[in-house]
Amino acid sequence: MVKDPETRLSIILVTYNSAQTIEQCLNNLLSTLQPIDEIILVDNASKDATVELVSDFIDRTNGGPSIKLIRGRENKGFAGACNKGFHESKGEFVVFLNPDVFVTSGWVERFLAHFERNPHAGAVGPISNYAAGLQNYRQYFSIPEHQRISYSDIAASAAERFAGQAVRTKLIIGFCLMMPRKVFQAIGLFDETLFLGNDDVDISWRLQLYNYQMLVAVDSFVFHVGQVSFKSNPDRLKKYLSRQSTFAMAGKLLKYYGRDSVRSELEGLGFSIFPEWTLDIEATIVVYHGNADSDLKKCLDQILHGTQHNFHILVTYRSGLSISKSCIDLIEKENWRTVEVTSADFGTFFESLFNRLSESPVVFVDSRVRVTKGWLTLLLAALGDEEIIGVFPKVRTGPDIDKKAREASKTLGDLSKISSFDLRCFMLEKDNLMKLCSREDIQGLSFGAQEKVEFEDKKTHLLLVNDALVGWVPSGDLRKTATKNGI
Repeated sequence: MVKDPETRLSIILVTYNSAQTIEQCLNNLLSTLQPIDEIILVDNASKDATVELVSDFIDRTNGGPSIKLIRGRENKGFAGACNKGFHESKGEFVVFLNPDVFVTSGWVERFLAHFERNPHAGAVGPISNYAAGLQNYRQYFSIPEHQRISYSDIAASAAERFAGQAVRTKLIIGFCLMMPRKVFQAIGLFDETLFLGNDDVDISWRLQLYNYQMLVAVDSFVFHVGQVSFKSNPDRLKKYLSRQSTFAMAGKLLKYYGRDSVRSELEGLGFSIFPEWTLDIEATIVVYHGNADSDLKKCLDQILHGTQHNFHILVTYRSGLSISKSCIDLIEKENWRTVEVTSADFGTFFESLFNRLSESPVVFVDSRVRVTKGWLTLLLAALGDEEIIGVFPKVRTGPDIDKKAREASKTLGDLSKISSFDLRCFMLEKDNLMKLCSREDIQGLSFGAQEKVEFEDKKTHLLLVNDALVGWVPSGDLRKTATKNGI
């Protein structure tokens, strides 16, 4: 068996509105651990009684593994909280455990034995009632749906029937995941841009890149209630956070493999659960150039370097306004297009462009806008409901836009319906362009205008994505101040 260090095992639990299951989870854990193990519980600003229940539980517990509670003042997502717990841990092995998982007798020893038998193993997970792929217990047990059987009986049967057995998998689910500390450090911890979901896809991907094997311990069953924390959120927020993580993961894969190779690579990786449609979306970004040439160059550069998803840029410029050679070179290199327009009037501008746009989401960006890292991911995630016809980032002037954007992204899921908008930066599906852009109150306004346009509709809405922040370089006298501040 594994030689016991000062701390053998660190269990990292992330809670969010987990009052329903956390006490039973902890009770089951304590009965299976040793005094040289530790439990680190990171709470993501729960709004229910989770923290109070855990505090009382710790006060009542004498002896056994140490239990440390870390109270978060804000919800950092599963990945961020896991990383925070890991930095506080000391164990030679770490286990990332959901608070709605009830472990069973002997699971730790069986997991560690699999690492002993396979020196190439980078991660081990159990079989369970609520799991996908090779980790679903029905892959190994033929139990009729109507038959009642306790999870402790299933666990005892698995331990006896499949003693010492494990199967290799290409995707390991993160509800109960054990890794050697050195392996988790080597692959780079959890990606905190994946706020809700796809963390197991990401970890499995990186384990494969580093040539580690992932094992399903068929001899170890745990009971998983499933999505207790997830279900505590409002439906729109759940959908947005899930889409954000999916688009963020798609962006990583596209950046790493390239558009032409990503599908074949994913097939080899065995990620059948990943929604491949996210890899096919190509946003058309319409950039309007009606100001200084330096604005256009900086705008294009920042879109290029701050956007991971497939996109195509259509640079539109007002008649009589030239485009510098450096901009032309960049446009030709990236195979983008340019279109000359006769008017900055948005109604006229829109009509001249409509037939040139693809069916994909369309983003309108004035060249004075300065996009920030992850901006397109957040807008794509927000454009997920049929009733939402347009999404708008928060636009700010002043210094340190990138820093402000990082701060804004910490409050992921901050969405609000709006009844007015301006024409500096926004995203719509092409089908909704006519609905929004052919309105009489837009006629006469210039692209990039800051005047507010009122919008009221009983069936459809506009959404402000407060966690997607972009910068704005004003015209006129304020430009000098903005330039000094580096935007």
